[in-house]
Amino acid sequence: MKNSQENSLNSEKSSKLLCAILITYLAIIMRDLFNFNIGFSMYSLLCTLFYIFLKPWERIAFTTFLLPFRGGLPFSEILLYFTLINIFSERTDTRTSAQIVAYLLIGLIISIEFFDSLYKSSPNMRIVYLAVYMIYVTNVAAAQKYKSHEKNILIYFSLGVLLAAGTVFIHTVNTYGINYLFTYKFRFGNMGSNLALLTSSTSFDSNEMGMYCLIAFCCLLVIYQAKIKAPKVLWLLVVGLVFLGFLSISRTYLILLVVAVCYYFVNPHNIKKTISLIIISVLVFVCFYLLFPKFFDWLYNIFADRISLVKGDDFGGRVYIFEYYNKIIMMNIWNFIFGSGMDYNIIYGFSAHNGIQEIFVCWGLFGFLLCTIWIYNIVKATLKNSSSKNRLTAFLPFFIFILYTQTIQLFTQYSYLILLLITGIAARLNDTLDKSERE
Repeated sequence: MKNSQENSLNSEKSSKLLCAILITYLAIIMRDLFNFNIGFSMYSLLCTLFYIFLKPWERIAFTTFLLPFRGGLPFSEILLYFTLINIFSERTDTRTSAQIVAYLLIGLIISIEFFDSLYKSSPNMRIVYLAVYMIYVTNVAAAQKYKSHEKNILIYFSLGVLLAAGTVFIHTVNTYGINYLFTYKFRFGNMGSNLALLTSSTSFDSNEMGMYCLIAFCCLLVIYQAKIKAPKVLWLLVVGLVFLGFLSISRTYLILLVVAVCYYFVNPHNIKKTISLIIISVLVFVCFYLLFPKFFDWLYNIFADRISLVKGDDFGGRVYIFEYYNKIIMMNIWNFIFGSGMDYNIIYGFSAHNGIQEIFVCWGLFGFLLCTIWIYNIVKATLKNSSSKNRLTAFLPFFIFILYTQTIQLFTQYSYLILLLITGIAARLNDTLDKSERE
């Protein structure tokens, strides 16, 4: 009886969630594509009202859907309201020891940031928002309200990435014209970011656009590899994400895409789906090439330019930045142990481009140990009561996320912490599905 009730809950379509997503997305495109003047406060109010009336797992799905749009939304403010709702709706006697330990770690990290900001600059809202993101991720991971709904959450997240990147693409093309963009070999994410500064629209940095598309792509691969029921049109999401990821012209995206695809095809757990995906991918590629040969010529040339463009540093200046910040870390004992705070880029002129090094620059060796323990604690809490025999495959999004953040930032871009949670949810996928969900 219990199993049949769970099956009906798993299979039901949430009209409230779909309504929330549809109305929110319409409000976004009305502003981005049709120039309606909709203020940030309206988005905050709209999203918060929807959040209140959603089920626990739907709240997580709604948050992950909104995440890719955070460049055109007051997402940190919205997440603050979401976190407060979660805290007040959660029973205090249900908090686990892992949750309490995570709170302690967050408190220590925030304390280091506070004293660093007193010493190097001045305290600001970055401390508050860092705490908000870490508390939200901690609560969701510990509560495990997403159990039995991992597949739906991953699909909604992937849909959000596709729609957000697609909105940036359309907005950019409408503004600059497709011929202008292809003639001057612009990276779509960067152009979208520049446009967003003028219009408050949805935006992606190019490297960030590549990372979101790739992680969403890997989450869909996890769904494909698991022998579970999935929408037949899911491969359209896969194709769209790969296409939009290429438009970022990110070398990291290209390298890690090859790694992810090779891993997927080397470890096929569902031969039928794997073969069908290969056939569909080849057919789609051939059709696109026949219809848009100039696009593929542009894509090849711009990637060739970026790969062959060597100015003393094969990694776009990252080697120089890495060496520069190593000197900053070792400059004095305070920097080595406690770092320079999250506003280090204001002090030193530019951001670190390595997730691990960034933690050292922000909070030193002590902060690095605290962050490592916190991440381990989050992953452990996410996988609690999990018994998957296919762990390496399910961990593909997590591995790609960790690798990708070694070429950009991690904690100073708060939203990436939600990506950490999503990759943990992906790692649970095979464990929480009942027989009705499997093929």
